[in-house]
Amino acid sequence: MKEMISDTLDEEEIIKEAQKSKEEGNRFFVTQNYENAIEKYSNSIEILTNFCKSLHPRVEEIVESIENVEINEKEPSKEEKAEQKDDKTEGNEEKHDENDEEKEKVKELKEEKEETVNVPDHLKPLLAVYHHNRAASYSQLEGREVDVIKDCSKTIQYDSKYTKAYVRRAKA
Repeated sequence: MKEMISDTLDEEEIIKEAQKSKEEGNRFFVTQNYENAIEKYSNSIEILTNFCKSLHPRVEEIVESIENVEINEKEPSKEEKAEQKDDKTEGNEEKHDENDEEKEKVKELKEEKEETVNVPDHLKPLLAVYHHNRAASYSQLEGREVDVIKDCSKTIQYDSKYTKAYVRRAKA
């Protein structure tokens, strides 16, 4: 249903839908129901992100092509394992390092998928608020420090003057 929202409504209606979900998240936050608050804030983020993707379909095609990149990760045979143990030449180590570097690059590209979405300037403050509200919810849960840091970083990406995000990220 979330994808249908951004496909069938105009921008004003989409913003209203995202704001409605954020307000529901705020109500959950006040009642200390942080998991449901996170779900509502995530929904707000998804609504706007999907809308932004629909504005720039070419970016989505590029992201999908990155996701389809396959790296040869087959398990080495017993003979190959034995060779790797016995033969620690520079060439083999360099080849192994290059493969690891390639895997890491693809992983980073996949993790940065949301960042490839071209967000119009007038929507950035909304996304900053949604990410920060979700970070506030995460901060109330044990073991979610990484999520707090990620959402605060996103908040800062969208609004570099969002002081609370810097403070919350530093405390995480």
